[in-house]
Amino acid sequence: MKKFIFVLSMFFIFTGCGSKSVMTCSYKSTENNAKMDLSYTVKYKGENVISVKSVEKVESDDSDIIHDYKIMVEDMYAPYSDLSNYTYSVVVEGNTLTSTTNINYDKINLDDMIMIDPNIQQLIKGNKINIDLMKISYENLGLTCKK
Repeated sequence: MKKFIFVLSMFFIFTGCGSKSVMTCSYKSTENNAKMDLSYTVKYKGENVISVKSVEKVESDDSDIIHDYKIMVEDMYAPYSDLSNYTYSVVVEGNTLTSTTNINYDKINLDDMIMIDPNIQQLIKGNKINIDLMKISYENLGLTCKK
């Protein structure tokens, strides 16, 4: 009996009964003289997404390509700059642009996000961002996701 209780308690410790799970999604390619390495870490509990951290890297020996990507990324994220629980940064070091975004879906105002991008509604189920809908959306964009 003690062995069973020990095994059961270890199961709860390691699986985190009721704790957050993680899905990782990635995409790598070389297009138009630029290498792209996209990585998304999605924390979720049950069906609900808690947070997403994305790290998107673009590498190119052509400084014009890096410059164009920087403008594109900054323009894409600018509408979200005033949202609480949504942060992003764009850094260029040498021939690499790194864009990092952190979204706390547990605390963010989804109505404000929908005002900026109505497509967010496709990810909502029961007033929360749904992990399965997010996974489908990422995979439709060509990312590989693992839960």
